Amino acid sequence: MNNSTYDCIVIGAGIEGSSTAYHLAKSGKKTLLLEQFFLPHTRGSSHGQSRIIRKAYEEEYYVRMMQDAYQQWFDIEKETKTSLYRKTGMLWLEENPADQLLQTEAILKKLDFKCKRYETDEFKVKYPMLNYGNNYKILFDEEAGVLKADKCLRALQDLYVQYGGTIQDGCQVTGIEPGPFVRVMTKETIYKAAGIVITAGPWTNKLTSPIGLKLPLQPMGINVCYWKHTQKFHNPYSYGVFPVIIHNLVRVDNSFHDIYGLPSEEYPDQMKVYIQVLCENSCLF
Repeated sequence: MNNSTYDCIVIGAGIEGSSTAYHLAKSGKKTLLLEQFFLPHTRGSSHGQSRIIRKAYEEEYYVRMMQDAYQQWFDIEKETKTSLYRKTGMLWLEENPADQLLQTEAILKKLDFKCKRYETDEFKVKYPMLNYGNNYKILFDEEAGVLKADKCLRALQDLYVQYGGTIQDGCQVTGIEPGPFVRVMTKETIYKAAGIVITAGPWTNKLTSPIGLKLPLQPMGINVCYWKHTQKFHNPYSYGVFPVIIHNLVRVDNSFHDIYGLPSEEYPDQMKVYIQVLCENSCLF
């Protein structure tokens, strides 16, 4: 048994867990971050080189949160001397009547965030590689871009350690015992803490069910595709040419999907595309 008692133990060292642990350690809390796999790894939902960051959401509280999120990433860039954010802008495309797009546009304008509505003719000239008809409304989020996901994760973990935090990777939690001090059991030892935070993604209910906590989470696998362009001398999906895109509320059979696209990053001359099925309580991996 480990005799150390922590203020908090965070279970799961993806982007949520690493960010939580970073803020705890920065605020002076004695923190332990546990990860079942050896870092870095490709399991879970925090691996890969790129993720979208945007202010365009249809919920106002989310848009306000993103203002804080941008500033925190800028602060982490400055503190680690690492480039993490790449501004591209983002196209939000939605078929008429485009209620969510219009709601999002109203919120962005209310909060004085930079956005622009494209008319169809102007859009076709600016982005000839995209083929959308007059039945779509098109909104451009000027501050959107791409976060370098793997570097963001590493930056948070490095700062967490600099602030005195401890990481134990390759350390699978086998049980949790509530009490005045929570006991967290692993295959190797037992840790104690005043509190715990569980950021284990699809593995969450495996940890919480034995203590009578069954959360309504629905794990979802997301297939990520890479499309290679066919032009001989020019990559239409490169940074500086192609923005981030979200094709909102695409109906397929009896369900709705969002289609996301990012400029070429991971693989030369290939844009990143993935489809997300819309449902409540989803837990992506």
